[in-house]
Amino acid sequence: MSDEPKQQNLSEVLQNTPDGSAPNLNIHDTLDLVGPHQRQQVLEQFCRKVKYNGYLDIEGVDVMDVCRAYYQGYLTTDEFNKYLYNDGTKANYTGSVSTVEEMCEQLQKFNFQIIHKRRNKYVYYIRALRVAEITNFN
Repeated sequence: MSDEPKQQNLSEVLQNTPDGSAPNLNIHDTLDLVGPHQRQQVLEQFCRKVKYNGYLDIEGVDVMDVCRAYYQGYLTTDEFNKYLYNDGTKANYTGSVSTVEEMCEQLQKFNFQIIHKRRNKYVYYIRALRVAEITNFN
């Protein structure tokens, strides 16, 4: 038996999970695998599945970091292509990319509070909490 948690079939999550019922949802890099025109719609569908005070975890390639590294000579053309268009280990190809800032803005529009965000090389990770209403104390 494996100690690794069972990975969710995200298509089944969208089809079979009632809105507002998932306490935690990790969609990994799913948004990188959909086309740019569907990205916003797919994100919204996943956001609706998370219950209030539930968490949504997202990973993705930060296009600005990859482009900056390529421009500054830190990435070869092959490495650049692998980050943006798939590293050859996935059955799907990368269909769209964003920056960590863009993704945080989108999540906040759907009433998620950003709990944690980090970058590891050129990949970002975001953990967001669904709240009833975001209060800005500024």
